[in-house]
Amino acid sequence: MTVSLGEVLLAGASGAEAGHSHPTWADFTPTIWIVLVLVSIATGWTIWKAVMYTVRPGEQETDHIKRLILSDALPAHEVRAAATVTEETHD
Repeated sequence: MTVSLGEVLLAGASGAEAGHSHPTWADFTPTIWIVLVLVSIATGWTIWKAVMYTVRPGEQETDHIKRLILSDALPAHEVRAAATVTEETHD
């Protein structure tokens, strides 16, 4: 007995019927196995990249935007520029 991808995706939608049984791993077609493997690889790669960018983001440049965002105090010329922009937008 082989099971199509649509039957697997909709297996729980038909409700309980007399004599109804769910497909087992052995009933999956090669197409379903290929889809499962590809989705597993994509999920594993995504989790790996998310963890790696969280642990080691890699931005080492001193002028990277994160340094401006994470610094507590802005240089005086940037504070004056920000105040000028704010005043111009309120006029």
